[in-house]
Amino acid sequence: MARCSISLLGTIRIILDGSPLQGLESAKVRALLAYLAVESGQPHDREQLAGLFWPEMSEAQARHSLSQAIHNLRQALGQAGNTGGLSGQPGSSAPFLLITSHTVQFNQLSDTWLDVKEFEQAVFEVRRHSHRRLETCGQCARLLLVAEQLYQGDFMVGSFVRGCQAFEEWSLVRRERLHRQMCDVLADLVTYYEGRAEIRQALEVAQHWAYLDPLSEPAQRGLMRALALDSQRTKALACYHSFRKLLNQELGVEPVQETQQLYQHILAEETVQSSLPGMPGKLPVPFSRVVGRQD
Repeated sequence: MARCSISLLGTIRIILDGSPLQGLESAKVRALLAYLAVESGQPHDREQLAGLFWPEMSEAQARHSLSQAIHNLRQALGQAGNTGGLSGQPGSSAPFLLITSHTVQFNQLSDTWLDVKEFEQAVFEVRRHSHRRLETCGQCARLLLVAEQLYQGDFMVGSFVRGCQAFEEWSLVRRERLHRQMCDVLADLVTYYEGRAEIRQALEVAQHWAYLDPLSEPAQRGLMRALALDSQRTKALACYHSFRKLLNQELGVEPVQETQQLYQHILAEETVQSSLPGMPGKLPVPFSRVVGRQD
C-alpha cells in the first residue's frame, strides 16, 4: 500500500504515493479523513461520526451517508475490499483505515505522515528537554525550526463544512491550540536568536510572531526590541504607535507598562542619536536580560 502524507496546517493537502489524492467526493469526506487522522488514538463509534457530520439527518440516513463516505475513502486510499480489522503491522502493508461494523479508526501503524503530529511532537520535545538556557541549546533550536517550517498556516484554514457545528467547534479548538503553540515556538526562537546576538534572524521571527498574534504585547515588544537592536529605532517607535492604535480600536485599552517603558527606552536612544549628528551613539539600553552588551 502507498504512503500517505496529510498536511492540515494551512490548506488541506493529501498526497498518496507522491501525487495529490484523487476521488474524494465532497468536503465532508475530506473533513472525515482529517478528523480520523488527527484523532487516530482511538476507534470512533459509527453513530458518533454520523452525528458529527450529518446532524440534520435521521439516524438511519446519517449512518447510510457515513457508510458511503467510508466507501469513498477506502476507494480513494486504495484499500477497497479490505476492512483492515483492528490489527496490522507497521509499514506499507498496513491499511490506512481500520473498519468494523461498529467503529472506524485511522491506523496509526499505516505508512502515514501527518504534519500536525510532527509539529506537536517537536514542541513536546522542546518542552520536556532539560537545558540551562534556551539560547545555548542547539537541539531545541533545531526542533523549533522544524516546528516553524511545519506550520504553513492555521489548522485547516479556509475549510468549512456546512451544517456541522460540532465538527466546526472541534476544528476551532484545535486551531486555537495549535496557533498558541506556534506563537510559543516563535517566542522561543526570538529568545534563542537574541541570546546569540543574531539580530537579523531574531527580527525575521519577531515579524512573523507579531503578524500571527497582532494583539499580543509580548509579540509587539519582541518586534520593537529586534528593530531597535537592528538600528531601526524609527520603525520600532512607529510599531508602538500602530500597536497602541490597534489596542484602542479593538479592546479600548492602552499598552501595559512594560511595553510603554520599552517605548520610552527606544525613544530616549533615538533622541540621543538625533541630537548628536555624526557622533556614535551609546549602545541601546538592555531591553531584555538575554542580550549581552558588555563588549
